[in-house]
This record gives sequence, C-alpha cells and structure tokens, in this order.
Amino acid sequence: MRRAEKKFYHKLYAVIILCAAIVGCLIYLTVTGGMDKITEIARNKGKENNTTAAVTPSAAAEETASVTAEPSAVPAVQPTETPSAAPSSTPDTVSDDSLLRIVNHSQPLSPDYVPADLRTVNVNSLREEQLRSVAAASLEQMFAAAQADGVQLTLVSAYRSYEYEQSLYSYYTEQFGQAYADTIDDQPGYSEHQLGLAVDIDETGDEACTLDACFDSTSAYAWLDAHAAEYGWVARYPAGTQDETGIIYSPWAYRYVGVETAQAVKNSGQTLEGYFGGMQ
Repeated sequence: MRRAEKKFYHKLYAVIILCAAIVGCLIYLTVTGGMDKITEIARNKGKENNTTAAVTPSAAAEETASVTAEPSAVPAVQPTETPSAAPSSTPDTVSDDSLLRIVNHSQPLSPDYVPADLRTVNVNSLREEQLRSVAAASLEQMFAAAQADGVQLTLVSAYRSYEYEQSLYSYYTEQFGQAYADTIDDQPGYSEHQLGLAVDIDETGDEACTLDACFDSTSAYAWLDAHAAEYGWVARYPAGTQDETGIIYSPWAYRYVGVETAQAVKNSGQTLEGYFGGMQ
C-alpha cells in the first residue's frame, strides 16, 4: 500500500473514531439527561439575547419617561386650610337677647325691648308669670326638684315690661322715697326682669319674708343656695355687693345664665358684674 493511501486511511480511521466518540457522548448525555440541560441553557441564552436586542435606545427612553411620569398620576395633596380663628371667649353681656346680658344702672335696656320667646311658666306662683322659654323650662325643673326634696317654692315675679316697671318705680318712690326706690331692681330700663331671665322667689306659706332680707333664714333659701346653680340660676344681689351692683341685698332675686356659667359664677364667689368684668 502506498504511503499516500496509508495517510488517507489513518485520517479516515481518526474521523470514524472521533465520530464514534461524539455519538457515544451524545448517547450518554441523552441517557443521563444532560442533553435537556444543554437545550434549556441554549434556550435561556436565546431569550437573554432577544431581550437585550428589544431594549433599543428609544425603548429605554420610553421606559425612563414612564417611570418619571408615574408620580404625576398620584393626585396632588391638597394644602390644608388654615384653621379659622377660634371663636372669641369673651362673653356677650351687652346684646339684649344674650342669656348673659347684664342690666344695671350703667347698662340699661331700651324701653321697647321685649323678649321674642316669652311663655307662661308652669310653677306655683302668685299669678300667671312669663319667662323666656329656656329659663321657664329650667325654673320648672328646679321647682319640681325642690318639691321632691320637701321644699315648696313660690314664684313671686318674673318678666316685667318697661311699662310695668314704671308703675312699680312710681309706687316705691311714693311709698319710700326716690333714694330707696333707686336701690331696688324695679327701675324702668334698669331691671333684668325686662329680660325675661330674672325671678323673685318665696317659700310657700311664708309671707312674712316675701321680698325681705329675712328670706335668707328660710328652708327655701337654703335649698336654692345649694342647688340653684345646678339649674342655671345665680343669686343676683348677694350680701355686701351693693356698691358693685347698685342694688340692695336681695336674697330672693335669682337670674338665669345657664348651668355652666351659673356654676362658674357661684364657685368664683362674685357677682355677675365682678365675674364678667374680670374676663373682659
């Protein structure tokens, strides 16, 4: 055999052996599952290449723009409104319809003032009496509570018109003189009875102390002193306050100001003038 032929057959044998080795490896990989792994790796590699190719500069720019624009899709937070100023805590003691209206020698009422919500008070009284609705309801509750405690109260006087006050003032002036008349709460325009928020109270069956300083010795006064504020009423002209109120000691005289204010005034130990004067 020629040398050239020998080289040819040597190469052929080498190729055959190489092919046989490759076929053997393939058979081995197939049997052991290696081929599946190679296929999966190739497939994933192809996906990565496709993804990389898909993200072109323009696509990347669009993605960036989308991410940047996303926050604008969230509704803008509305600015919190600045809270309005808190309502003034200064009590209204000058408006005629205010429950805290103070009437005295320096703060008179207009002659034509008449409360709009007057109604008859359903309590034991010398005659039919009227008060503003809220005061009437409170007085009825207070009289009922006193009766439940064994104390009988009588309403002597409630709302009085300007004209009625004129007749009373004239009577007291004729009977006791103007100096005395000026020290009681019956002067026209200067009486809180015209507000429909003031009352004179007596103990039933004790006429001797009706509208008299000795009323403070009765069980009615003791009960009122302890409980009136619970229903919104304050003693209007306590002892020793004439220089401040202008009115003589009148233990029978009570004024409606509401429960919260009544209890605060009582706890302060002051008159309405003193209590509200200290707040203004």
